Amino acid sequence: MLTTLSRPVSELFPRVSALVKSRRTEYAEATMRIPMENYRDPEILRAERQHVLGASPVVLAPSAALRDDGDYLTRQLPDGRSVIVVRGPGGTARVLVNTCRHRGARVAEGSGCARRFTCAYHGWSYDTTGGLVGQPGRPGFDDVDQAELGLTELPSEESFGFVWLVPAGSPGVTAHLGTFAEPLGSYDYASFEANATMEVELPANWKCVLEAFFETYHFPFVHGNSMVGQGTIGNVVSFDSYGLHARLGVPGITMQNLPEDATPEDIHMSVLYFVYPNLVIANTVLGCELIEVRPAGSPDRSVLRHTFLSKVDPALIGVHNNEEYLKAIRAILRDEDGPVISSSGGGIRDAAHDFVLLGRNEPGCQHIHRQIQSALAQSVAG
Repeated sequence: MLTTLSRPVSELFPRVSALVKSRRTEYAEATMRIPMENYRDPEILRAERQHVLGASPVVLAPSAALRDDGDYLTRQLPDGRSVIVVRGPGGTARVLVNTCRHRGARVAEGSGCARRFTCAYHGWSYDTTGGLVGQPGRPGFDDVDQAELGLTELPSEESFGFVWLVPAGSPGVTAHLGTFAEPLGSYDYASFEANATMEVELPANWKCVLEAFFETYHFPFVHGNSMVGQGTIGNVVSFDSYGLHARLGVPGITMQNLPEDATPEDIHMSVLYFVYPNLVIANTVLGCELIEVRPAGSPDRSVLRHTFLSKVDPALIGVHNNEEYLKAIRAILRDEDGPVISSSGGGIRDAAHDFVLLGRNEPGCQHIHRQIQSALAQSVAG
């Protein structure tokens, strides 16, 4: 009775079910020590911005949030720049630097649908391709070609249900994903429905935030009284690496005593993706949660952006309510994950010892650090 499940769940179910029955998880080969300076050193953060976050394609927005011409949203890049992600003529998505070409003011805030982006400072306006189409007091600038004053467009690509920033010199998205392209594409994220985004700033290194959302070791302790801890078997995961990227299979609590004739309603198993360098996607029966993380100015500050994309199997619509789920999951993120991530960030800042220790039962966290460290080492060697 697994045919109506997503392909990754159908594929992982026998393996994860065996882990549940044996009461064990899949382990890394050894524990891993992360030097404290990797979280605290401004020079390491500078290198990460350049050689990790600034050297690979990064997801900026789900395609589902940009259905129609003129749909847009603003985002802040890991390097701090504000950009507009907008659906323009012919359905093309673009990434435009959110800086007026006159004196640098922002031309858009938040999200919505618009034909023009107008600077509130002096009224210069731009269309959804970034072209300058309105310039009050034009005679004062008549020695400059108006066509040269459009918003700066950054290289981007729309694929696999997302709009990606593709930095100059980095591989295209398909090359970046490698063998991970097939499992990522199997969910058809472009067909999901986008819900509102929530951002939370945390006093912790950006890698601390990624760690929290790519392991379940903490579930019984942090989420023991909420649906995450009560609905999931903590510290039991399958782990697969796909080059830079990785996948966890996470069993729901019903898999403890699953009958032989189990139906999709019984199999509440989650599949977590790490998309290098800064995105975790938690795929569930209700859709998926996007956890995007970026540094916020200093090594001990970061911003978590949470977006929920909903897509419910018709057989489950009567069982689940997306609005209630979204409200509950964001309360958990804000009131349960947020405080312990903040505590971890403060402890790392103040610690007298030399390293953070990642267990063999945290293969996902180890993988994240290993890829970041490898990128930094290659930048030095190159």
